[in-house]
Amino acid sequence: MRQEQPHDIKYFVTKQGSTYRYLPDGRSQRFKNVTDTLKKPMDLIVFLPPHDWIQNNSPKHLQGKFGENEREFERLLLQTIWEEKGMEERICNEKGNVMLTNQDLYRTDSHIFFFFVKDEKANLMFPVSKIPRIGFYSYDFRVERFGDQLGSERHIGNKVVHIKYKDGRLVE
Repeated sequence: MRQEQPHDIKYFVTKQGSTYRYLPDGRSQRFKNVTDTLKKPMDLIVFLPPHDWIQNNSPKHLQGKFGENEREFERLLLQTIWEEKGMEERICNEKGNVMLTNQDLYRTDSHIFFFFVKDEKANLMFPVSKIPRIGFYSYDFRVERFGDQLGSERHIGNKVVHIKYKDGRLVE
């Protein structure tokens, strides 16, 4: 069976009504329905699994590190991403190669992981999906130049609730 690819997807929608589309150049773009704004295109998008999926698919020694329920898992993600000094997120394949674009994702046949890294050491990691899945959180990223400096913009979104395929299928 052929694995689905982003070019099979017309768009997907998250719980708060944001609509994401894959662009012809391989990037993704979000229309934020709540504010009626089209956001800048992002270079990379992956999908973070919900708490129960991680608990059921993680090695036993990691299972307690994601909180006791979905709310604790969301709080852990947001606090770690936005508040913990010196912590970085990295999207890597199983060989440790950093993925910066959707093209990078689709050039690798290996599994993809979300890493929290501090002082060049992985503090926590879990697998992510390359394509949208119902109930998974969107996480998009892009590298941006700020004058002489390179920086990044990242966004952790809400759970995917609808996926519309180009062949007409709608998955909810």
